Amino acid sequence: VVANFIGAIDRQGFVEFFLATSFLVSLVPVVKIVMMANPRLYKLAPMFINQWTKPIDANNDRKLTRRDQENVAKSLKEQIVHHLLEDDKRVMVDGFPFIGHYAHPPITRKSKTMIGTQFDVVLMFVHTVHTHLIKEEDFVPRSIDASIGIVSVYLQAWNPWHHLTGYVEINVRKDGGAEHPMWLIADKSSKWQMIQVESVNKLFVKLGKCLTKYVKEFHSK
Repeated sequence: VVANFIGAIDRQGFVEFFLATSFLVSLVPVVKIVMMANPRLYKLAPMFINQWTKPIDANNDRKLTRRDQENVAKSLKEQIVHHLLEDDKRVMVDGFPFIGHYAHPPITRKSKTMIGTQFDVVLMFVHTVHTHLIKEEDFVPRSIDASIGIVSVYLQAWNPWHHLTGYVEINVRKDGGAEHPMWLIADKSSKWQMIQVESVNKLFVKLGKCLTKYVKEFHSK
């Protein structure tokens, strides 16, 4: 938790972090338990959504190669895994509409799991598996388009500190783009819940553009 808080403060600043933590305590559990994961009010069922970028020619050689995939993976790990960022990278990430920070687990932890944080206006907690630490030949993503795994995020129904329920991957795709597939539990007939799902789609479309800009700025060589 401490490592994630340090990373969140580094990316967003203490004032934004403090306000977001206040919303976490006062707002998120009510939204989760009453308005998003309540089987007495909603017809909850599995649903799938996915957000992705266009293929990213990271090194600007007009070819999509393994090197492009590795540069995109490096950018993602810098943004969401590294504890502290260099000043110019921190400034760019601070302007993102949303950012996750999933601190490295202890080296000896075989499960590669760790608490993670997600930050926009509200701070939220998630259970994270660092798939980038798993040997590539042993990594079996749920997404059929994935080439390099970065993290997998578990949004448990019993976790009151995140408003969604489901399973999420952050991967580099085989074509060199990034993807954010989400297997969620929600009520497709609920206007309120579909508004939440649609807002996630729109948010990560914006984030995809931010990632592309970051890759071009810092990892185009």
